[in-house]
Amino acid sequence: MLQNAIQFYNEHRTVIITTIAIIALCTIYPPVFRTIYETGRDFGSSVVRALLAK
Repeated sequence: MLQNAIQFYNEHRTVIITTIAIIALCTIYPPVFRTIYETGRDFGSSVVRALLAK
């Protein structure tokens, strides 16, 4: 049974890691963007101004 699970993981490693990464990003990003939005900062224009100022 354990060998079957290990074999399945080894055969589908890329798909499993990609799925975990997508779930993690869907969990982490919304609070980050909500915090930026609630603080009233226009993050995109701040980045553009910083790049153009150089």
